[in-house]
Amino acid sequence: MTAPQTAPDHAAWLRDDLMRGMPHFITTAWTPDQRLFDTEAIAEAWRRIGLRSVHILSKHETGPALYPARHRNDNLDRDFFGEQVEAYVKRDIRVSAYYCVGLDDWAGGMHPEWCVRDEHGQLADTTFWASPSWMCLSSPWRDFAIQELHEVAEYPISGFWLDILGLPVDPNLCFCDHCARAYSDYAGAANLINMRGSEEHWEFKMWSHKRFVEDARQVLRDHGRDPTVIFNGAGAPFFKRYAEPFDGSDSNSTECHNPVLMGAIGRLNRNSGNPFELLSCSEQSWVHTVLKPDTLVELEAFAAAAQGATYTVGFTVTPEGRFSPGNIDRMAAINAKLEEQRDLLRGATPIYDVGVVSSRDNREMREVIGNVWRWTDFMRQGHLLHNVLPGFHNLDAQRVVAIPAGITITPADRAALERYVRGGGNLIVEAPPRHEPSDGPYFLRELLGLTFQG
Repeated sequence: MTAPQTAPDHAAWLRDDLMRGMPHFITTAWTPDQRLFDTEAIAEAWRRIGLRSVHILSKHETGPALYPARHRNDNLDRDFFGEQVEAYVKRDIRVSAYYCVGLDDWAGGMHPEWCVRDEHGQLADTTFWASPSWMCLSSPWRDFAIQELHEVAEYPISGFWLDILGLPVDPNLCFCDHCARAYSDYAGAANLINMRGSEEHWEFKMWSHKRFVEDARQVLRDHGRDPTVIFNGAGAPFFKRYAEPFDGSDSNSTECHNPVLMGAIGRLNRNSGNPFELLSCSEQSWVHTVLKPDTLVELEAFAAAAQGATYTVGFTVTPEGRFSPGNIDRMAAINAKLEEQRDLLRGATPIYDVGVVSSRDNREMREVIGNVWRWTDFMRQGHLLHNVLPGFHNLDAQRVVAIPAGITITPADRAALERYVRGGGNLIVEAPPRHEPSDGPYFLRELLGLTFQG
Protein backbone atom coordinates (compact mmCIF):
# COMPACT_ATOMS: atom_id res chain seq x y z
CA MET A 1 0.00 0.00 0.00
CA THR A 2 1.24 3.49 -0.80
CA ALA A 3 1.74 5.80 2.17
CA PRO A 4 -0.37 8.99 2.19
CA GLN A 5 1.45 12.12 1.09
CA THR A 6 1.74 14.98 3.54
CA ALA A 7 1.88 18.68 2.78
CA PRO A 8 5.36 20.26 2.92
CA ASP A 9 6.16 22.40 5.94
CA HIS A 10 9.16 24.08 7.56
CA ALA A 11 10.11 20.81 9.28
CA ALA A 12 9.56 18.46 6.34
CA TRP A 13 13.21 17.38 6.56
CA LEU A 14 12.42 15.64 9.86
CA ARG A 15 10.55 12.91 7.96
CA ASP A 16 13.38 12.13 5.56
CA ASP A 17 16.16 10.84 7.81
CA LEU A 18 16.30 7.13 8.53
CA MET A 19 19.11 7.64 11.05
CA ARG A 20 20.17 10.70 13.04
CA GLY A 21 23.09 11.22 15.41
CA MET A 22 23.20 12.51 18.98
CA PRO A 23 26.69 12.76 20.53
CA HIS A 24 27.14 12.94 24.28
CA PHE A 25 30.05 14.98 25.50
CA ILE A 26 29.07 15.95 29.00
CA THR A 27 31.70 17.60 31.18
CA THR A 28 35.38 18.17 31.58
CA ALA A 29 35.34 15.35 34.13
CA TRP A 30 34.63 12.95 31.26
CA THR A 31 37.25 14.49 28.97
CA PRO A 32 40.05 15.63 31.31
CA ASP A 33 41.98 17.44 28.57
CA GLN A 34 39.59 19.59 26.53
CA ARG A 35 42.26 20.03 23.84
CA LEU A 36 41.79 16.39 22.84
CA PHE A 37 38.29 17.01 21.49
CA ASP A 38 38.67 16.58 17.71
CA THR A 39 35.84 18.46 16.01
CA GLU A 40 36.97 17.65 12.48
CA ALA A 41 37.33 13.93 13.21
CA ILE A 42 33.80 13.78 14.61
CA ALA A 43 32.42 15.76 11.66
CA GLU A 44 34.09 13.30 9.30
CA ALA A 45 32.58 10.43 11.29
CA TRP A 46 29.07 11.82 10.71
CA ARG A 47 29.84 12.19 7.01
CA ARG A 48 31.20 8.66 6.77
CA ILE A 49 28.16 7.19 8.52
CA GLY A 50 26.01 9.11 6.05
CA LEU A 51 23.99 11.22 8.49
CA ARG A 52 22.27 14.39 7.33
CA SER A 53 21.21 15.76 10.72
CA VAL A 54 22.38 15.62 14.33
CA HIS A 55 21.23 16.89 17.73
CA ILE A 56 24.25 18.27 19.61
CA LEU A 57 24.64 19.61 23.13
CA SER A 58 24.62 23.33 23.76
CA LYS A 59 23.93 22.99 27.50
CA HIS A 60 23.53 19.80 29.51
CA GLU A 61 21.98 19.10 32.91
CA THR A 62 25.26 19.50 34.77
CA GLY A 63 25.22 23.20 33.96
CA PRO A 64 28.34 24.16 31.99
CA ALA A 65 27.31 25.43 28.59
CA LEU A 66 29.32 24.05 25.68
CA TYR A 67 29.49 27.53 24.18
CA PRO A 68 30.66 30.80 25.80
CA ALA A 69 27.48 31.65 27.71
CA ARG A 70 27.35 35.32 28.67
CA HIS A 71 25.75 34.99 32.10
CA ARG A 72 27.52 31.99 33.64
CA ASN A 73 30.79 31.85 35.52
CA ASP A 74 31.58 28.19 34.76
CA ASN A 75 32.25 28.38 31.02
CA LEU A 76 34.63 25.89 29.43
CA ASP A 77 37.82 26.87 27.65
CA ARG A 78 36.54 26.19 24.13
CA ASP A 79 33.41 26.84 22.13
CA PHE A 80 32.70 23.15 21.60
CA PHE A 81 29.21 23.84 20.32
CA GLY A 82 30.24 26.53 17.85
CA GLU A 83 33.13 24.49 16.46
CA GLN A 84 30.82 21.57 15.81
CA VAL A 85 28.10 23.67 14.19
CA GLU A 86 30.61 25.20 11.79
CA ALA A 87 32.16 21.84 10.89
CA TYR A 88 28.83 20.08 10.41
CA VAL A 89 27.08 22.81 8.43
CA LYS A 90 30.12 22.94 6.13
CA ARG A 91 29.36 19.29 5.34
CA ASP A 92 25.63 19.98 4.76
CA ILE A 93 24.65 18.32 8.04
CA ARG A 94 21.74 19.98 9.82
CA VAL A 95 22.26 20.82 13.49
CA SER A 96 19.57 20.95 16.17
CA ALA A 97 20.73 22.43 19.46
CA TYR A 98 20.09 20.23 22.51
CA TYR A 99 19.30 22.36 25.56
CA CYS A 100 18.35 20.83 28.92
CA VAL A 101 15.51 22.95 30.31
CA GLY A 102 14.56 20.96 33.39
CA LEU A 103 17.92 20.39 35.08
CA ASP A 104 20.83 22.72 35.67
CA ASP A 105 23.25 22.13 38.53
CA TRP A 106 24.91 25.51 38.11
CA ALA A 107 21.67 27.53 38.10
CA GLY A 108 20.21 25.45 40.94
CA GLY A 109 23.30 26.07 43.02
CA MET A 110 23.40 29.79 42.30
CA HIS A 111 19.63 30.23 42.63
CA PRO A 112 18.07 27.47 44.77
CA GLU A 113 14.91 29.58 44.92
CA TRP A 114 14.40 28.73 41.22
CA CYS A 115 14.03 24.98 41.94
CA VAL A 116 10.87 22.85 42.05
CA ARG A 117 9.53 22.45 45.61
CA ASP A 118 6.65 20.85 47.47
CA GLU A 119 4.15 22.79 49.59
CA HIS A 120 6.53 22.62 52.57
CA GLY A 121 9.34 24.21 50.59
CA GLN A 122 11.33 20.99 50.23
CA LEU A 123 13.23 20.25 47.03
CA ALA A 124 11.80 17.60 44.71
CA ASP A 125 13.31 14.12 44.64
CA THR A 126 15.58 14.05 41.58
CA THR A 127 17.25 10.69 42.24
CA PHE A 128 15.95 9.46 38.88
CA TRP A 129 18.15 12.01 37.08
CA ALA A 130 21.13 12.04 39.45
CA SER A 131 20.94 15.83 39.48
CA PRO A 132 19.87 17.87 42.52
CA SER A 133 18.44 20.83 40.61
CA TRP A 134 15.02 20.53 38.97
CA MET A 135 14.29 24.01 37.67
CA CYS A 136 10.81 25.54 37.88
CA LEU A 137 9.33 27.07 34.72
CA SER A 138 7.39 29.61 36.78
CA SER A 139 10.58 31.02 38.31
CA PRO A 140 13.07 33.50 36.78
CA TRP A 141 14.87 30.42 35.46
CA ARG A 142 12.40 30.47 32.58
CA ASP A 143 13.54 33.89 31.38
CA PHE A 144 17.18 32.92 31.96
CA ALA A 145 16.77 29.82 29.77
CA ILE A 146 15.03 31.79 27.00
CA GLN A 147 17.88 34.30 27.14
CA GLU A 148 20.38 31.47 26.66
CA LEU A 149 18.36 30.08 23.75
CA HIS A 150 18.77 33.48 22.11
CA GLU A 151 22.54 33.05 22.47
CA VAL A 152 22.41 29.55 20.98
CA ALA A 153 20.26 30.74 18.06
CA GLU A 154 23.03 33.10 16.98
CA TYR A 155 24.69 30.00 15.50
CA PRO A 156 23.40 28.64 12.14
CA ILE A 157 21.23 25.91 13.67
CA SER A 158 18.10 24.22 12.31
CA GLY A 159 16.11 24.20 15.53
CA PHE A 160 16.06 23.33 19.24
CA TRP A 161 15.86 19.91 20.91
CA LEU A 162 14.62 20.55 24.46
CA ASP A 163 15.12 18.01 27.23
CA ILE A 164 13.18 17.54 30.48
CA LEU A 165 10.74 20.28 29.62
CA GLY A 166 7.72 21.00 31.79
CA LEU A 167 6.34 21.13 35.30
CA PRO A 168 6.06 17.85 37.26
CA VAL A 169 3.24 15.35 36.69
CA ASP A 170 3.20 14.73 40.46
CA PRO A 171 0.22 16.68 41.91
CA ASN A 172 2.36 17.44 44.97
CA LEU A 173 4.77 19.52 42.85
CA CYS A 174 5.49 22.38 42.27
CA PHE A 175 4.27 24.73 45.02
CA CYS A 176 7.11 27.22 45.11
CA ASP A 177 6.30 30.91 45.58
CA HIS A 178 6.78 31.51 41.85
CA CYS A 179 4.19 28.86 40.94
CA ALA A 180 1.75 30.23 43.52
CA ARG A 181 1.95 33.72 42.00
CA ALA A 182 1.92 32.44 38.41
CA TYR A 183 -1.16 30.31 39.07
CA SER A 184 -3.01 33.21 40.68
CA ASP A 185 -2.27 35.33 37.61
CA TYR A 186 -3.28 32.47 35.30
CA ALA A 187 -6.51 31.51 37.08
CA GLY A 188 -7.57 34.82 38.55
CA ALA A 189 -6.46 34.95 42.20
CA ALA A 190 -7.13 31.24 42.93
CA ASN A 191 -4.99 29.53 45.58
CA LEU A 192 -2.69 26.91 44.05
CA ILE A 193 -2.63 24.61 47.09
CA ASN A 194 -6.43 24.46 47.11
CA MET A 195 -6.34 23.35 43.46
CA ARG A 196 -3.84 20.53 44.01
CA GLY A 197 -4.40 17.70 41.53
CA SER A 198 -7.41 19.35 39.92
CA GLU A 199 -8.02 19.66 36.19
CA GLU A 200 -7.25 23.38 36.53
CA HIS A 201 -3.90 22.56 38.15
CA TRP A 202 -3.09 20.22 35.26
CA GLU A 203 -4.12 22.81 32.66
CA PHE A 204 -1.82 25.34 34.33
CA LYS A 205 1.09 22.93 33.90
CA MET A 206 0.17 22.40 30.25
CA TRP A 207 -0.06 26.16 29.73
CA SER A 208 3.42 26.66 31.23
CA HIS A 209 4.83 23.99 28.93
CA LYS A 210 3.17 25.30 25.77
CA ARG A 211 4.20 28.87 26.53
CA PHE A 212 7.86 27.86 26.76
CA VAL A 213 7.69 25.95 23.46
CA GLU A 214 6.04 28.91 21.72
CA ASP A 215 8.64 31.32 23.10
CA ALA A 216 11.48 29.02 22.03
CA ARG A 217 10.05 28.90 18.53
CA GLN A 218 9.85 32.70 18.48
CA VAL A 219 13.52 32.86 19.47
CA LEU A 220 14.40 30.96 16.31
CA ARG A 221 12.25 33.27 14.19
CA ASP A 222 13.89 36.31 15.78
CA HIS A 223 17.26 35.06 14.55
CA GLY A 224 16.05 34.01 11.11
CA ARG A 225 16.42 30.30 11.87
CA ASP A 226 14.27 27.33 10.95
CA PRO A 227 11.57 27.51 13.70
CA THR A 228 11.75 23.78 14.48
CA VAL A 229 11.27 22.81 18.13
CA ILE A 230 11.36 19.23 19.41
CA PHE A 231 11.02 18.22 23.05
CA ASN A 232 11.94 14.89 24.56
CA GLY A 233 8.91 12.71 25.26
CA ALA A 234 6.60 14.37 22.74
CA GLY A 235 4.02 11.82 21.64
CA ALA A 236 4.50 9.26 24.40
CA PRO A 237 3.01 10.16 27.80
CA PHE A 238 4.58 7.62 30.12
CA PHE A 239 7.72 6.94 32.12
CA LYS A 240 8.09 10.71 32.51
CA ARG A 241 8.16 12.75 35.67
CA TYR A 242 7.14 15.98 34.00
CA ALA A 243 3.87 17.06 32.45
CA GLU A 244 3.72 17.42 28.70
CA PRO A 245 1.04 17.60 26.03
CA PHE A 246 1.22 15.76 22.74
CA ASP A 247 1.00 18.95 20.73
CA GLY A 248 3.61 21.63 20.15
CA SER A 249 6.62 19.61 19.00
CA ASP A 250 7.48 19.49 15.30
CA SER A 251 8.47 15.86 15.76
CA ASN A 252 7.41 13.27 18.29
CA SER A 253 10.49 12.12 20.17
CA THR A 254 10.75 9.18 22.56
CA GLU A 255 13.58 7.30 24.24
CA CYS A 256 13.16 3.57 23.47
CA HIS A 257 16.12 1.52 24.60
CA ASN A 258 15.19 -1.88 23.17
CA PRO A 259 13.66 -3.18 19.92
CA VAL A 260 10.41 -4.33 21.58
CA LEU A 261 9.73 -0.84 22.91
CA MET A 262 10.76 0.60 19.53
CA GLY A 263 8.03 -1.45 17.87
CA ALA A 264 5.32 -0.55 20.38
CA ILE A 265 6.08 3.17 20.58
CA GLY A 266 6.61 3.30 16.83
CA ARG A 267 3.11 1.95 16.26
CA LEU A 268 1.67 4.49 18.70
CA ASN A 269 3.50 7.44 17.14
CA ARG A 270 2.73 6.47 13.56
CA ASN A 271 -0.96 7.15 14.21
CA SER A 272 -0.26 10.84 14.85
CA GLY A 273 0.76 11.58 11.26
CA ASN A 274 3.65 13.68 12.61
CA PRO A 275 7.34 13.09 11.96
CA PHE A 276 8.78 11.09 14.83
CA GLU A 277 12.08 9.81 16.10
CA LEU A 278 12.86 6.92 18.43
CA LEU A 279 16.02 7.33 20.48
CA SER A 280 18.51 4.81 21.76
CA CYS A 281 22.28 4.49 22.21
CA SER A 282 24.97 2.76 20.21
CA GLU A 283 26.76 2.10 23.50
CA GLN A 284 25.31 0.62 26.69
CA SER A 285 23.92 4.00 27.77
CA TRP A 286 24.15 7.69 26.87
CA VAL A 287 27.61 7.94 28.44
CA HIS A 288 29.36 4.58 28.13
CA THR A 289 32.35 3.24 26.22
CA VAL A 290 31.12 -0.36 25.83
CA LEU A 291 29.30 -0.91 22.54
CA LYS A 292 25.96 -2.67 22.25
CA PRO A 293 26.09 -5.84 20.12
CA ASP A 294 25.93 -5.12 16.40
CA THR A 295 22.83 -7.25 15.91
CA LEU A 296 20.96 -5.39 18.67
CA VAL A 297 21.72 -1.96 17.22
CA GLU A 298 20.72 -3.10 13.73
CA LEU A 299 17.50 -4.58 15.08
CA GLU A 300 16.71 -1.30 16.87
CA ALA A 301 17.40 0.69 13.71
CA PHE A 302 15.07 -1.42 11.56
CA ALA A 303 12.40 -1.65 14.28
CA ALA A 304 12.27 2.15 14.32
CA ALA A 305 12.47 2.71 10.57
CA ALA A 306 9.89 0.02 9.80
CA GLN A 307 7.29 2.08 11.68
CA GLY A 308 8.21 5.24 9.77
CA ALA A 309 10.48 6.69 12.47
CA THR A 310 13.95 8.17 12.40
CA TYR A 311 16.37 6.10 14.48
CA THR A 312 18.16 8.76 16.54
CA VAL A 313 21.19 7.08 18.03
CA GLY A 314 23.53 8.28 20.75
CA PHE A 315 27.31 8.27 20.40
CA THR A 316 29.64 8.67 23.37
CA VAL A 317 32.68 10.88 22.91
CA THR A 318 35.62 8.96 24.37
CA PRO A 319 38.04 10.56 26.86
CA GLU A 320 40.37 10.91 23.87
CA GLY A 321 37.89 13.29 22.25
CA ARG A 322 36.70 11.02 19.41
CA PHE A 323 34.16 8.33 18.56
CA SER A 324 35.15 4.68 18.70
CA PRO A 325 36.48 3.73 15.21
CA GLY A 326 34.67 0.40 15.40
CA ASN A 327 31.41 2.16 16.19
CA ILE A 328 31.81 4.45 13.18
CA ASP A 329 32.37 1.49 10.85
CA ARG A 330 29.38 -0.53 12.01
CA MET A 331 26.98 2.45 12.14
CA ALA A 332 27.99 3.31 8.57
CA ALA A 333 27.18 -0.27 7.54
CA ILE A 334 23.82 -0.26 9.34
CA ASN A 335 22.83 3.10 7.86
CA ALA A 336 23.76 1.81 4.40
CA LYS A 337 21.42 -1.15 4.92
CA LEU A 338 18.63 1.22 5.94
CA GLU A 339 19.17 3.35 2.85
CA GLU A 340 19.06 0.26 0.62
CA GLN A 341 15.51 -0.34 1.92
CA ARG A 342 14.41 3.32 1.90
CA ASP A 343 11.61 2.84 -0.64
CA LEU A 344 10.08 0.10 1.48
CA LEU A 345 10.65 1.82 4.83
CA ARG A 346 9.28 5.19 3.71
CA GLY A 347 7.01 4.24 0.82
CA ALA A 348 4.57 1.73 2.34
CA THR A 349 1.85 1.61 4.98
CA PRO A 350 1.61 -1.36 7.36
CA ILE A 351 -1.51 -3.51 7.66
CA TYR A 352 -2.88 -4.26 11.12
CA ASP A 353 -5.41 -6.84 12.32
CA VAL A 354 -5.68 -5.81 15.97
CA GLY A 355 -5.63 -2.36 17.56
CA VAL A 356 -4.63 -2.10 21.24
CA VAL A 357 -6.09 1.06 22.80
CA SER A 358 -3.79 3.25 24.90
CA SER A 359 -4.48 6.64 26.50
CA ARG A 360 -3.68 10.16 25.36
CA ASP A 361 -3.69 11.36 28.96
CA ASN A 362 -0.29 11.39 30.67
CA ARG A 363 -1.78 10.84 34.12
CA GLU A 364 -3.90 7.87 33.10
CA MET A 365 -1.20 6.30 30.94
CA ARG A 366 1.20 6.28 33.87
CA GLU A 367 -1.33 4.12 35.74
CA VAL A 368 -2.32 1.73 32.95
CA ILE A 369 0.99 1.43 31.10
CA GLY A 370 1.55 -2.11 32.42
CA ASN A 371 -1.82 -3.25 31.09
CA VAL A 372 -1.19 -1.72 27.66
CA TRP A 373 2.27 -3.26 27.32
CA ARG A 374 0.97 -6.64 28.49
CA TRP A 375 -1.49 -6.62 25.59
CA THR A 376 1.09 -5.48 23.05
CA ASP A 377 3.52 -8.15 24.26
CA PHE A 378 0.79 -10.77 23.90
CA MET A 379 0.23 -9.62 20.31
CA ARG A 380 3.95 -9.63 19.57
CA GLN A 381 4.51 -13.12 20.96
CA GLY A 382 1.49 -14.37 19.04
CA HIS A 383 2.88 -12.85 15.82
CA LEU A 384 -0.33 -10.87 15.36
CA LEU A 385 -0.26 -7.77 13.15
CA HIS A 386 -1.15 -5.13 15.72
CA ASN A 387 -1.40 -1.39 16.12
CA VAL A 388 -1.19 0.74 19.30
CA LEU A 389 -3.94 3.37 19.18
CA PRO A 390 -3.71 6.78 20.89
CA GLY A 391 -7.17 6.62 22.41
CA PHE A 392 -10.14 5.46 20.33
CA HIS A 393 -8.52 6.51 17.06
CA ASN A 394 -9.03 5.06 13.58
CA LEU A 395 -11.07 2.12 14.85
CA ASP A 396 -12.40 1.12 11.44
CA ALA A 397 -8.91 0.23 10.20
CA GLN A 398 -8.69 -2.61 12.76
CA ARG A 399 -10.45 -5.98 12.48
CA VAL A 400 -10.30 -6.33 16.28
CA VAL A 401 -9.98 -3.65 18.97
CA ALA A 402 -8.64 -4.63 22.41
CA ILE A 403 -9.25 -2.30 25.38
CA PRO A 404 -6.85 -2.94 28.30
CA ALA A 405 -8.12 -2.65 31.86
CA GLY A 406 -8.19 0.86 33.28
CA ILE A 407 -8.66 2.75 30.00
CA THR A 408 -11.37 5.39 30.39
CA ILE A 409 -14.34 5.04 28.04
CA THR A 410 -16.29 8.28 27.68
CA PRO A 411 -19.82 8.53 26.22
CA ALA A 412 -18.26 9.73 22.95
CA ASP A 413 -15.89 6.73 22.97
CA ARG A 414 -18.80 4.37 23.60
CA ALA A 415 -20.69 5.87 20.65
CA ALA A 416 -17.61 5.37 18.45
CA LEU A 417 -17.32 1.76 19.61
CA GLU A 418 -21.00 1.16 18.87
CA ARG A 419 -20.54 2.42 15.31
CA TYR A 420 -17.45 0.25 14.96
CA VAL A 421 -19.22 -2.92 16.13
CA ARG A 422 -22.31 -2.23 14.00
CA GLY A 423 -19.97 -1.91 11.04
CA GLY A 424 -18.61 -5.41 11.60
CA GLY A 425 -15.76 -4.71 14.03
CA ASN A 426 -14.83 -7.06 16.87
CA LEU A 427 -14.25 -5.93 20.43
CA ILE A 428 -12.28 -7.35 23.37
CA VAL A 429 -12.66 -5.52 26.69
CA GLU A 430 -10.52 -6.34 29.70
CA ALA A 431 -12.38 -5.60 32.93
CA PRO A 432 -12.68 -3.26 34.60
CA PRO A 433 -12.87 -0.28 32.23
CA ARG A 434 -13.18 3.24 33.59
CA HIS A 435 -16.33 5.22 32.95
CA GLU A 436 -18.65 7.76 34.52
CA PRO A 437 -20.44 6.31 37.60
CA SER A 438 -23.74 7.59 36.22
CA ASP A 439 -23.39 5.15 33.31
CA GLY A 440 -24.01 2.23 35.66
CA PRO A 441 -21.89 -0.93 35.99
CA TYR A 442 -23.17 -2.55 32.78
CA PHE A 443 -22.81 0.34 30.37
CA LEU A 444 -21.18 -1.87 27.67
CA ARG A 445 -23.71 -4.70 27.85
CA GLU A 446 -25.21 -4.05 24.42
CA LEU A 447 -21.80 -3.74 22.80
CA LEU A 448 -20.65 -7.02 24.30
CA GLY A 449 -23.94 -8.87 23.74
CA LEU A 450 -24.55 -9.39 27.46
CA THR A 451 -27.88 -9.79 29.23
CA PHE A 452 -28.15 -8.67 32.85
CA GLN A 453 -30.20 -11.22 34.81
CA GLY A 454 -30.01 -9.71 38.29
